[in-house]
Amino acid sequence: MTKYKIMVSEPWDFEGPAGANLIIGNIVKKISPLLIVFESDHLLNFGSFEGRILILKPRYEKEVLSDENSFEGIVGGAIFLSDNYEYKDIEYLEKNSKYVFIGSLREN
Repeated sequence: MTKYKIMVSEPWDFEGPAGANLIIGNIVKKISPLLIVFESDHLLNFGSFEGRILILKPRYEKEVLSDENSFEGIVGGAIFLSDNYEYKDIEYLEKNSKYVFIGSLREN
């Protein structure tokens, strides 16, 4: 499985277990070119929100996250607030997550 890194740009002072402004993990589910599920190698904390599952969406309107571009791009990230993302649709994933960061997704 390909490892990915997210370089967090907002909040600018993010400090995670992988290092300053860094999240390392895997893409675990491709819902659509506009939404992927990412699992961090470490438990993440964003204020009062904590978890390992992130919902990533392209930051800009005309961008997509796909195999063709190795899922690389600027993303908005939300921490998933539920335990189970399997067999859930986009609406459920979005309603059960909290937007917490902006970052750049790249292969590690």
